Amino acid sequence: MSLLFLGFQTAAVLAERNARRGFKDFLPSNVVLLSQASRSRTEIISHDLSEYGLTDRGLDVIVPRDASRDPRSPLRYHRGHPLFPSGSFLRGRGGIFIASPALSLLQLSLALDECSWLKLAYRFTGTFSLDESAEDGIVERPPLASTQELEAYFSSAAEIGIRGARRSCRLLRQVRNGSASPMESELEIALSRPRPMSGYGCVHATLNDQIRYDELARNLTGHLFARIDLHYQQARYGLEYSGRLPHQWQVPEDVTRQNALAHMGEETDFVTYRQLSDARELELVARKVTRKTRRTWRENLLLPLEQRQAFLDELLREKEFETGAGVLRV
Repeated sequence: MSLLFLGFQTAAVLAERNARRGFKDFLPSNVVLLSQASRSRTEIISHDLSEYGLTDRGLDVIVPRDASRDPRSPLRYHRGHPLFPSGSFLRGRGGIFIASPALSLLQLSLALDECSWLKLAYRFTGTFSLDESAEDGIVERPPLASTQELEAYFSSAAEIGIRGARRSCRLLRQVRNGSASPMESELEIALSRPRPMSGYGCVHATLNDQIRYDELARNLTGHLFARIDLHYQQARYGLEYSGRLPHQWQVPEDVTRQNALAHMGEETDFVTYRQLSDARELELVARKVTRKTRRTWRENLLLPLEQRQAFLDELLREKEFETGAGVLRV
């Protein structure tokens, strides 16, 4: 029986779905070769695609290098490397394999623009997935990988010459674990991105850092601890993303929490969507982060306002990619 290997955007959708289902559909495997990979469309559609909600249109199939590809087929064929590092594939039922989150990100470094890749990497190393049916548009789930795991995998892939591995290593330097929402990811990307790349050059924050309250703070808030969206630990300073629209029903709770953290010696500021989406306003946020973290603000290293604004516009633009497993939104 031939094995069906799925990668790229299709695998990304299935990997997130797998995490939301408690990692029950696809499990780690030791497979590193494509010697038994399905090659023809007949072999591919002979697998029970419907069990995983798959269709052949837009299905990203990994095939051996010597496999022929039918340009008229609705399938998307991708020729794979002769040998993959350990941890490259997850095994499902019926001989269906998907690229692991690490391999999927590596492959997508060749297919996605940089902003989309960074946002997806923050999502894979974070604790959320996008879900239009959820009240806030996101649902909580376990991380798919850590930056440490991704770095080890990309380095192994680079050693054996897999395309995209070195670019993935470079891009990964901009990624941090622990994001709990798209806007937290985008705020951290914009602030920490190097100035020559249209960013503001701030130090990286710790995302969703947990601060344990003392007795007074617990009495004020009714909670044992707080999580700060972007926490600059040594500076005891943090940023909280407050949303696109005013959420007045949360204001008393937010202020109480802010006061409790201030009592603990932690200063926090709120950042709105307007500030995140406006290069002038985000510069003011970055200036304060730089001052709080005792770095030197270097005005001369910033790119022109128009270039920084163009980057923010691109970063905040949501994109959709059709796959055989559904739509990948980033």
